[in-house]
Amino acid sequence: MKRLMPLPPLPAQVRTRLVHTVVILFLGTAVILSLGAGLTRPAAAQIPGGAIIDSLITVPGAPPERVTIDYILLAFDGSINGRQIGRTRLEADSLARVLLNVARSGADFDSLKKADSDEPRLKPLTLVNKGLRPAAGERTRKMVEIAVGDMAFGMSPGDIGLVVPNNTTCRYGYYVVRRN
Repeated sequence: MKRLMPLPPLPAQVRTRLVHTVVILFLGTAVILSLGAGLTRPAAAQIPGGAIIDSLITVPGAPPERVTIDYILLAFDGSINGRQIGRTRLEADSLARVLLNVARSGADFDSLKKADSDEPRLKPLTLVNKGLRPAAGERTRKMVEIAVGDMAFGMSPGDIGLVVPNNTTCRYGYYVVRRN
């Protein structure tokens, strides 16, 4: 392994205020880069592509068996077969990001859902993790978009996140997801 060159020290005013963690997904492994208050630089290792990391992490504990979520689906023309939505992908993206910020600022999620979702669901959705059998009214994780299920089981209660569509894990549009 190549020896890393020492990094220059940070100014004192930056060191005392800097508490920052960045999570990077590298080949399916969660990687963190962090600088804590009072540290000049973390112990570092270099990985292919030039990223500098100080430790590899894994999520402790078992994933939850069930999660309950609410979501706002913002579809766009061409995202749902047979439905003309009347919104471009760019318009859906902009609206999704606005709704995410509004929801995170404390607005009533149910009101946002009723006003803006292209699939208004009155009740929250309970998802059951892989390998478990759903009770009445529940759905398995496989019954929703892959990215929505992954986000739901990776969130803490009260978190609100955004799922951006792609062609493999999320096809129907943008999802603003709240874990209850």
